[in-house]
Amino acid sequence: MQKTRIPAPKNQKPKPADTREVNARRVSQVLRLAWHNGGWTTANIVALAMFFQTEHRLTYAQRLLASAAARGWMLARRLPVRSHALAYVLTKDGAGQLATELCNADGWAPEIRPGTTWGEHRKGGDWKPPGRWAHDERAARFVHLATHTLKPIGKWTALNETQVRRLNPDLDERVGKYPDGLLVRNGADGPKVMWIEVEQARKTGDYRRKLLAHLAKLAGGQVPRIRIDHGPFGYAETGKQAFVIFRGVEEATIFARAASRWVGDHKIGRLLYQVVTDDLDGMMLRMGPVVDLLQPRNT
Repeated sequence: MQKTRIPAPKNQKPKPADTREVNARRVSQVLRLAWHNGGWTTANIVALAMFFQTEHRLTYAQRLLASAAARGWMLARRLPVRSHALAYVLTKDGAGQLATELCNADGWAPEIRPGTTWGEHRKGGDWKPPGRWAHDERAARFVHLATHTLKPIGKWTALNETQVRRLNPDLDERVGKYPDGLLVRNGADGPKVMWIEVEQARKTGDYRRKLLAHLAKLAGGQVPRIRIDHGPFGYAETGKQAFVIFRGVEEATIFARAASRWVGDHKIGRLLYQVVTDDLDGMMLRMGPVVDLLQPRNT
């Protein structure tokens, strides 16, 4: 007897993915985010990296980090901010779990160090984060935000400073400094990286002059290619425009005035950077104007 195939109803919805499986994949992604960020992360970083299109992205990020902590793979640390926000560091068990996952997927795993040494433990059980934690957190938020908002949408990937250092251990010798992050644009003519600098404090003196000199190198096309992955062709050309992130508009204005004076005092052809300012809620950074300073030809 011939069997008759009964078609499924047209309005039948696909079977939803197993909730536990989805959560496991997301927790794995959180562990990777922490590893790429030097062994730690925050809910704001996770929200922008994984739930940008979601209305309650911060809530989802907090729940996901709490799930990773409940498994013993991350450890919560209280940050010295008014909101009493938490940083989550990668534990030894979390590093081992991530190494196992990477080994199962790729056949090998790099050395993954836990983030439990991040910060300073004081007598009496007190703990405080490194002095530049807000600087690094701001850079991490921006690189993930930019991958979702920069045009052309979907053509950008992010590398933070820790990843850049792993891939380019000699970059400080070749260029003179490391970026606070890189944005990689994948185009038809090959990948190109855009340099990111974070102005956490009002840099003056040698610190400011060093940054301005580096921006001039970028604008002049004097920064060499940078490795962006471990493959044989994993290099990218360096773009001439940088992103400079400030705490607010006032800081950006002060920096622009100093940059204009510096260009006038030096035989430098050009400075080119886009202003980015941080929002008060810690979830959004705003793109400002592009500053393009040219050295007058008659000087």
